Amino acid sequence: MYQCPLCNGFRTEKIICPNCQTQLLDGGALENYYEPYSPYLPENILNQADGVSANECIHLFYCPDCGYDHRYVTKLVNI
Repeated sequence: MYQCPLCNGFRTEKIICPNCQTQLLDGGALENYYEPYSPYLPENILNQADGVSANECIHLFYCPDCGYDHRYVTKLVNI
């Protein structure tokens, strides 16, 4: 079974804002922002919507100080 290491807390990422040098916060998987029920949609529909392969997850990192945001693609891990 493949899982996102960021969604499940197996790993964290330290990304620095290029504008103000503040550490970005992980806002979670980008698919959670599509619509209220998107976390419950089948994987094949979500893969078509976000354009990434089935073994990747896109996270939205954002700066709490200046509002900069960054999409970070991570590979799913087999657990």
